[in-house]
Amino acid sequence: MYTPRKKTHSSYHYPRGNFRFKDFLRKYIYFRIQDEVRPHLMQFLLIFIIGIVLNYVYYQTFSLTYLFIGGVKDWFSILIPTLNYGLGGGYNLVYLIINGIYYTYFYYSLILVIFYTITNLDDRDTWVMLGWFALIILALVHFIPQMV
Repeated sequence: MYTPRKKTHSSYHYPRGNFRFKDFLRKYIYFRIQDEVRPHLMQFLLIFIIGIVLNYVYYQTFSLTYLFIGGVKDWFSILIPTLNYGLGGGYNLVYLIINGIYYTYFYYSLILVIFYTITNLDDRDTWVMLGWFALIILALVHFIPQMV
C-alpha cells in the first residue's frame, strides 16, 4: 500500500555572488492589501486622482490642501449666498451639485478606507500597507513640498 511522504519545505538560500534584486524584493519586501480594504481603497484612489487632475486643470497646481480643505470651503462660500439670496446664475447651481456629489463620494470613500483599515489592524498585511503609505506620504512631502 502506498503512503505519501510528508512534504518538506526548504528555504531557498541565495548563493554568494549571485544576487538578484527581483528575488530580494519578492522574498523580503511585499506590498499586500487586505481583501476587505482593496475595493474601498481603489474607489478612493480613483476619486483622489480625479480630484488631483481637476485641481491641476483649473488651478495649474497640485495641492492636497485644496483637495481636502480648500474645495470644501469654496463650496460652502457659494452654498451660503445661494441659500440666503437664491439662485443668481445657473453656474452656481451646477457647481454646487457637481462639487457636492464629488466631495460626498470623496469623504465617504475616505471614511470607508479608514474604517476597514482599522477593523483589519490585527492582520500583518494591513500594517505593511500602512507602512508603505507612510513612506509614500513622507516621500511626497519631502520631494514635492508645494503639494502640501
